[in-house]
Order: sequence, then structure tokens, then C-alpha cells
Amino acid sequence: MDKKRTRLKLEERVIIQTLLAEKRSISYIADRLERNRSSIHREVKKWVVNPKDKYDAKLAQFCADDEYKNKRNLDKINTYKKL
Repeated sequence: MDKKRTRLKLEERVIIQTLLAEKRSISYIADRLERNRSSIHREVKKWVVNPKDKYDAKLAQFCADDEYKNKRNLDKINTYKKL
């Protein structure tokens, strides 16, 4: 059975933030969320650029929502024929 890909929710991001603060591994977090390990790794890698930075669930959610909205708007613009 194919599992539909879904975006991470704020609740899941809060769990990621909490477990990272507890120094849990990416594999442990993925098991707890029942997500693929690579998905969690990409999420953390995307929003934590410097090793000194900490993962912020609310900031990641805001940026992901904004990125998703902009992506959808670009797709609509690109559907118009060129003049």
C-alpha cells in the first residue's frame, strides 16, 4: 500500500524540536513520528544551517507554509501562455 506523502504539521515539528533538545537521534525521532528517517534529516538540515543554531518548530512551520504558498503561486503563473 502506497502511503500518501504529507507535509509535517506544527505538532510534529514541536516533537522534533523537543527530541532534538533531548539529544535524541534522527532515527529515534523518525520512529516516534512514524516518518521516514530521511524526511526528518532533510527537515532538520533545511532549517538548521549552522551547528550553533537550534531547530525552531514555529519558525520552520512559518517558513514551510510561506514556501508552499509561494510555490503554488509560481505554478499558477507559469501556466499562462507567453505573449
